[in-house]
Formats: sequence, structure tokens, C-alpha cells
Amino acid sequence: MNTQSKVYRTGEAGSSSSIFGSQSSSSSAAAADPSQTTRETGIIEKLLHSYGFIQCCERQARLFFHFSQFSGNIDHLKIGDPVEFEMTYDRRTGKPIASQVSKIAPEVVLSEERVTGTVTTELRTDSANNLLNSSETTGRISYENRGECFFLPYTKDDVEGNVNLRAGDKVSFQIATNQRGNLGACHIRLENPAQPVKYRGVVCSMKESFGFIERADVVKEIFFHFSEAEGNVELRPGDDVEFTIQTRSVSGSGDPTNPNILQSKMQSASVPPQGREFACNITRLAPGSVIFEDVDSTVYKGQVLKSLDRNNPVRQNNDPLPGRIRYRALDYSEVEVPFGDKDQKGDFTLRHGDWVQFLLATDRRDQLQRATSIALLDETFKVSGEKREQGTIASLKEGFGFLRCVERQARLFFHFTEVLDTSREIDVNDEVEFTVIQEPGLAYNNSRLQAIRIKHLPPNSVQFETLVVSNIEGCVTREAPKSPIKSQDRVEGGVITYENADAKKTIMYFLKDCEKPPRIGERVRFDIYMVKRNKECIAVNVQQVSVQQQQQQQQQQLLLNQPSTGGNLNQNDQLSGLSNGISSSSSNASLQNGYVMHGSPGGSTSSVGSNNPGHIDDFKLENNNHAGSEAGQVYRGFIAVMKENFGFIETLSHDEEVFFHFSNYLGNPNWLELGQEVEYTLARNGNTSVSGNCLPAENVRMLPKNSIPQPAVLDTTHNGVVARPLRCINPDQQEYAGLIEILDELRTTVISQHEFGITSLVNKRDLLQKGDLVSFRIDESGRAANVNAVRQKKRATVDSIKGQFGFLNFEVEDGKKLFFHMSEVQGNTVALHPGDTVEFSVVTNQRNGKSSACNVLKINDRPDRLISRLKLNGDDSVPRLILIRAPKGPQGKGFSVLARHPRIPGNLVE
Repeated sequence: MNTQSKVYRTGEAGSSSSIFGSQSSSSSAAAADPSQTTRETGIIEKLLHSYGFIQCCERQARLFFHFSQFSGNIDHLKIGDPVEFEMTYDRRTGKPIASQVSKIAPEVVLSEERVTGTVTTELRTDSANNLLNSSETTGRISYENRGECFFLPYTKDDVEGNVNLRAGDKVSFQIATNQRGNLGACHIRLENPAQPVKYRGVVCSMKESFGFIERADVVKEIFFHFSEAEGNVELRPGDDVEFTIQTRSVSGSGDPTNPNILQSKMQSASVPPQGREFACNITRLAPGSVIFEDVDSTVYKGQVLKSLDRNNPVRQNNDPLPGRIRYRALDYSEVEVPFGDKDQKGDFTLRHGDWVQFLLATDRRDQLQRATSIALLDETFKVSGEKREQGTIASLKEGFGFLRCVERQARLFFHFTEVLDTSREIDVNDEVEFTVIQEPGLAYNNSRLQAIRIKHLPPNSVQFETLVVSNIEGCVTREAPKSPIKSQDRVEGGVITYENADAKKTIMYFLKDCEKPPRIGERVRFDIYMVKRNKECIAVNVQQVSVQQQQQQQQQQLLLNQPSTGGNLNQNDQLSGLSNGISSSSSNASLQNGYVMHGSPGGSTSSVGSNNPGHIDDFKLENNNHAGSEAGQVYRGFIAVMKENFGFIETLSHDEEVFFHFSNYLGNPNWLELGQEVEYTLARNGNTSVSGNCLPAENVRMLPKNSIPQPAVLDTTHNGVVARPLRCINPDQQEYAGLIEILDELRTTVISQHEFGITSLVNKRDLLQKGDLVSFRIDESGRAANVNAVRQKKRATVDSIKGQFGFLNFEVEDGKKLFFHMSEVQGNTVALHPGDTVEFSVVTNQRNGKSSACNVLKINDRPDRLISRLKLNGDDSVPRLILIRAPKGPQGKGFSVLARHPRIPGNLVE
């Protein structure tokens, strides 16, 4: 504000010399006393909630000051007011600040004493009952001095408390005179209104029998009691109200101005403390009647300097507007404005450096500006280089949901508040773009992820797969299940075998990508797509190749291969034989269960339904010559590791493992067991993207037990310590085989060392780790055999079962329940339920430090005598009832009375 704009106009009184004597300002007094610190003058440039800034007049400086350094009532200080201060330095930062700030009038001399008068002329207002600008209207106040009546002018800026003065109101004020001798009233306070003054505000908080109202005239709250509402109106937070103000008289002992005493009285007595104002005669107004701020329609663009810390509400409550945005004003100057948690278009996450657009809201009470209607701009992601991912909405819950990600296997959690477009309904299968962060506020698990800053994308923008090659033909070697088998790593479907560059390859497909579910052995045409999240290839757009299409392709192939001199080949017979499932001698091939069956070189044919095992062997040898890295060589080994859809084979030398996928196993992989003897061939072109550094195996076939001879085991039993586990337990080690050491009695000297593999373990699922005590024997080759882990057995009850895993009531690190997998439960027919008592051993993963239970054995808590009694009570003379489905427990306090009537065994009740 320009300091020259605030000029006090005189009335009909004349010179000020007849009113009061000469006065001297504080600045001149300070100058007269050289012992005092030099004081400077400045203009209030900005006022915030507890501090402000002063623009110095004598030099180019902008100084910070705290409200506690202001000598007067801070409510009377406005932007543009001239002040006087002393410059000092902040002890913490060393920066210059202003202290001992006092308000002065520009070119005006004020009387020290306050006088009283009566308002005779009100300030003019517009049709909306809003006061006009100071330059457009003035009011008049009359007062008597020595029997003479004076009429002094005043403006809106001269009235303290932002109240509207009415004719007849008794006021107190100070008389000011400028250099020209004109008089005026300033610092006007309403003392005794002619009529009760009506104030307005909004109910901001409520307790048991009292509450607080945010006033619309000043930035403060006022206390009220429920009994002050007229007409027994039930007030609620957010209601617009009108009220009058009364002051509770001071009585009793104690300092009524002590804030601690005031706060304790307010909390305990539910009444305003003595000497404080309270609202009375409260009436409710129509919604929208009270307006605190004016919102400018100009859209500004700025950058976030300080974002909101939503995870620390205590820090945020100290400052209602903790956020900061910097923008360029219309005069090209950089301005910083605050904002709060209600100023965003939604509760999405804002970060430092984000580009946003917003509107400016100006508080009518103190002219404080803040940013509101904040929206995030798309250029934020382009400038910052923030990694954005894509996906679709998989499921929606109450206030949150889960996303299916393009580049992640697991579903991703998100809050509805993180959606940038608040005007759009969130639906399943919506395509979105988002940022992934670790979920804040977790005490123990900081690895949980969530999606933030979610932006909707146009339809068909998200692609989970990319096209690699199209129009490939192959044969179905394993049908896809109706419900895909889900695992943690991937989803299992059907398998198609096809040839590419003279090499046999396999690819997975799913029923959702098929026109019609193909049967095993049928020929199909498909496109190959690569899944982005795991870089695996799948077959899409799978279509069956009809017999007519096969005949046309076969005919074209024969015409291309037919010599120019002609031949005795009967094409009709060939096509007829092909339609009947028999291959011609020119191709020397037929189909059996989806595999190519090569015939003899002499041109004899083989039937599809032939059961001659020689044909199978011929196929295997031919396939080995075709796909093996060494022509026709067959290897043998033992199943060492079984995962969800792949595994590893331990070689005969027990020093290496070979990777194989279940699609390359000739049979049902669910029948495979650890330690099972198998034979296989090695692929010529290993898929290193799947198998890593391991050699991939093909044509894996199960062998009968004891097909591979083993060295004889000696009778002596030894005790030892595992010095090195198998590589499947510790993938970081170079050696595959594990190592057991036999120590002396002092356990300081190693007597002997013996390697072991999967065949050495008695319990093939036992996860032997470094440092485990074991008992074992030694075979003729010096390797360990019949290895048993010596572990302490523990007992606990089952806490919960969740599909293929569960938790035991046994506390491990950080007070968590002990995890176990259902594959560790001994006995395939044993069904565990919450509350069952089990016996188990605890193993710890050396890589991540997490513990789990192994060798879980269910303990029968029912006494043997009770079991024998139940067996003796059986009566074979009456029909038996067979339990085909276990009953569930009662849903409420018990079973209904109607369900407790006797039933006759053997009679079915409908």
C-alpha cells in the first residue's frame, strides 16, 4: 500500500493547536538520545499467521519479524502500515531480522489520549451491504471539547476490528493531524453500539455442550454455549450463523489473562473464561451466507516448493497452511503463496518441484492470499523424468482398490484419493497411468508398494503384450485348463509345439486367447506376443486349422516339391489319407498325441493309433538327433528342485544342475517327486532368457525306481556339521554339491569332509543350511548318504491357513507368526485346521534372514482310549452315515431350536 494514500481529512474544526499540545514522535526521541539503538522505518509488506515481513525505507532490505516483537495489538496491523523497528540478528541463523516493532502514522501526529464520540454519518455501502473503498466514502464522528462540538472524518481503514459502525454508536478514538493541519479520527473502537451489533461466522468445532465459531470479521474464534442458540436450533459444524458478542465480567482470584488458567477453565467448566468474549443470540443463516475469502478467476501456474506432510499431522497442525507454491505474478515478480490440505482438487500426493495450476484466494479479514483449486499439470512428469507405469483397475473396494500392472506380476494397492481427475467415476478395467512408491507409515514392513498420482488414459492405450511374429502354425501338446493354474511367479496354461528355424519350440496359450478350445493333437495357427511384465512369449489369437486348410497347404507343398517330368503320385489318395489321419510316404510323418512320428526310410507308413513302442523310441531318437546338443545322446539324473512350472535336475556326477520346463516333460509333472530318476536330452539352442547359465533339458522322461545304480552304503553312522549347503539353498555359491564336515570332540579340527546331493538326503524336502547338525553314513565313493538333520522339535498351534501356506502361533523376528508351506506338512492326506497342534522344526533363510517351519507333523490331541471307545461303540446292524462334507459352525449364538430334532439314521430328509 502506498503510504501517501492514507490521508486523514479534516472536518469543520480548524487547526489542531486548539485541541492538544505539540507532540514528539518516538523516532525523534530515539534520535535525541544517542545511547539508544538506532531505529529504522519501513512498510508492512506481508502478514502471515504468526510472522510477517517489513520493507525498509532507508535501504533496499526485506526483514522478517515475529508477531511477538510487535508492541501493539496485532489485529490492528495491516499490510501497508508504516512501522518503526530495530534491526538485530537471528541467533540461530545469523540473518538480520526486525525487533521491537511499533506502528506509526505516515506524516501524522496522534494525540496520546483517547477521546469518545458518537457516529453521526455512516460509511456508504453497496447493494450487497459491502463497504465501498476508502477513497469513495467517508463517515463523520462528533465529539465535544471545551463546550465546542467537532465533526471529524474517518474511513474504513480507521476502524479497528473490521466492524460496521452505525449512526448513534459510541466510539473511542485518537485525533490525528497531518502537516496541513487537517484533523481526523483514527484507531476507532466501538465502545457502546446504539443497537446490538450482529456478527457472522461459521461453526468450526463442537464439544459436549459448547463449541467455537470462526468469525468473519477478524481471524479468530469465539466461544459459544449450546444454550445460546435461539429457538433450540441444533447447530452443526459448518453452519453459517449470526450472533452478538458479550464479555463475561471478571470475578474471583487469579489472573484472568493467564492463558493457562483460561484454557483450563474453558475445558473444565464449558463456559467462557472470565473477561473473555463469547457469542450469544445465535441464529442459523442460509448456507453460503458467510464468505471468508474472494477467489480470483485468473488461473496461475507455479511450482511446488514445499509439499504437505500428510504422515505427520502434528507438524501440520502447527501451521494451517504448511504448503508453499512459487509463481510469477502479472508484474513478472516471483511470489510465494501458502496452501493447506483443503486447497487441492483431491487428496493426491504433491511433491517438491511439481508444476501446478491454481487460483488465488484473498481472505477478507486480513487480506492474506493463498493458493486454492490446485491441479497437477501433465508437464510435471515430462520435466521431472518421474518413472510412470501403466495398468488397468482390477478390483474396487471401499475407498481403495487394486491395479493390474503391465510391468509387475503382483496387484498394486491404491487409494481413491490418489486419482487426479476427481470428477470422473472409477470403474473396473479403466486404463490408468501411475507412479509406484513404498507405502509410508509402515512400522515393520517397508517393502509394501502402492500407486499414487493416478491419471486416466484413453481406451486401448495400455498394452500388456507386444506382437513378436504372426501366423505361426503348431500342434497342441497340452490342453489349457478351464481355470489357469495361478502361482506366485506365473500362470500355467496349455502348451503348443511348433518348429522355427529347424528347431522344435514350445509356447504357452490360454483359453481366453482362443476362438474355440483346441484339443490335444489339433493343429492351430496363432500369433506370438511377448508379455511385458516377465518377458515371456505366449500364443494369442489361437485358431484351429481346418482339414480343408490343411489339404490346401499340403497340396501346395506337393506341387512345389513335385518334379517337372511328372510322377506316379496320386494326390487324391494322399489328401484322402491325410483326412483319415494317415500321413503319406512323401512326408514320412504322422501325428501321435501332438508329436511328429517319423516312419522308416523305406517309405512305409505308420498309423496314428499304432501302439508299437518301437515307433515311440524311433521318435525319441530322431528328436534327440534333431534338438540335442550332441547327436542322440541321452542323459540321466535326479529331480533336485521343483518350482511352480519348472525345476532342476541333478546330474549323475552330482556336480551340476540342469534346468527344465514342465512343458518339456513327457507326462504329468504333478507326479514328479524330489529325487526321482529321469532321463533327458540337452537342447541345441538353449533359451538362456529362461534358464540363465544352466543347461536346458528337453524330452524329460521318468525312469523306474532304482534304474540308476547307487554306491553301497557303509554301516557306520557319523555326526557332522553342514559346512556348505546345496546351491538351491544358497544360489550365490559356485559349487553345486553340499559339504558335511566331521569334527573332533573340541569341534575345532576338521577330521574329514564329504559332499552330498539330493540323493543323499533321507527327507528330500529338508532344507539343510550351513551350521546344521546332521547324522549320516558314507558310501563306497566317499560321499555322504542317509543324511538326517538333527534339529530341536518344537510344538505350537496353527494360527491360520491361507491356501498353500499358513502361520503358526510361534513368534519369530519382530513378533511375527511363523510361516510354513503346505508342502512341508508330512502326510499328504493330513488336513490342517486353525487350532491344530503340530510339531515342527525352525529353519532360517541365510539370504533374507526370514524363518519358516519345516517337517510339520500334526499331533493327535485326542486320547487313544477315547478313540478305542468310539471304535467299540460302532454297530454294524444299522446303516452307516458317511460324512461327505464337514459341517460349518453356527453363525450366531448357536444352532436354532428347529435344527435339534432327532433324525433316523439311513433316512434322507429333504
